[in-house]
Amino acid sequence: MAIDGERRGLDLRVVDDIAVVGIRGPMVKGVGAFGQMFGLADTNLINESVKRALADNQIKKLILDIDSPGGDVDGIVDLGDTIAAADKPVIAQVSGMAASAAYYIASQADEIYAGRADQVGSIGVYAMLYDTSEAMAAEALSQLP
Repeated sequence: MAIDGERRGLDLRVVDDIAVVGIRGPMVKGVGAFGQMFGLADTNLINESVKRALADNQIKKLILDIDSPGGDVDGIVDLGDTIAAADKPVIAQVSGMAASAAYYIASQADEIYAGRADQVGSIGVYAMLYDTSEAMAAEALSQLP
């Protein structure tokens, strides 16, 4: 499995019955080989790595090895859903930083481990904006003093 993962550009290693998925650098959906060359983490590839590890019956535990400042919201929720739905233990090991989107991913694991010097926290902001201008105009509230 590890050899296949390496050939496909996945950061997936197997040690005994434990799979280790690396999450390194800013997280962006669909960056491809060129983006990876510049240190970006492709959330599509990470999700594929996690799914492969979870589908392998010889794997008993999954470790997410995280060193990332976070990244784009796009792709993060899908990856988080995959981790949260895992039927095997998932451990997030922070190796430097797990902030913003990376901390969101870590928060979906069963356990999070970090050292005293590691930077952890701040899931970030995901907000929806509503355009209420028409409703306010209908109520004559658009011209407040």
